[in-house]
Amino acid sequence: MLARLLWRRSKPAWPARLPPDQRDGPFAAFTLALDGLPIAGLLRSLIDDAWSPGFLSQRAKGLVFAVVARGLGCPLSEREAMRLLVADGLEEGRVQSILAHLAAPDLDPIEALIVPFARETIWYRPVEIQRRARELRRQMTAEQFVDLVGIASLANAICRLSAAVDLSRGWQ
Repeated sequence: MLARLLWRRSKPAWPARLPPDQRDGPFAAFTLALDGLPIAGLLRSLIDDAWSPGFLSQRAKGLVFAVVARGLGCPLSEREAMRLLVADGLEEGRVQSILAHLAAPDLDPIEALIVPFARETIWYRPVEIQRRARELRRQMTAEQFVDLVGIASLANAICRLSAAVDLSRGWQ
């Protein structure tokens, strides 16, 4: 126990800067804004894990981020989500239309469900979100549902961190 206690004390209070391999990737502006803080590396890992192939398509994940970013008024996140969606083959005009209407005839069945749900997650109305989530759960696989909840949560957290990005730009 003593060795464990001493080991904890020997660790630096703040981690080193993000290594080069963690300085880019989706939503890098957010992790770079937190560089040097304990959360930066964890956030980078969470984003990279979320963006790795999963049970939702990259396009579906990008749409969730774009909807949340638009709803929370986070232009930096919206631009990054747009960049990722365009790289995935979706035209910018189509994305703008989807964001304006929260629907589109060319969305696949899962995307058509999650786009309006993503918008609902930005408001802290737990009863409504839980009701809607239960409806969605019946129409998705368990894996897709868990992936959606994680992506929507991460999108909300990242967009709410935009103030940190704004502050870090002022510090430079």
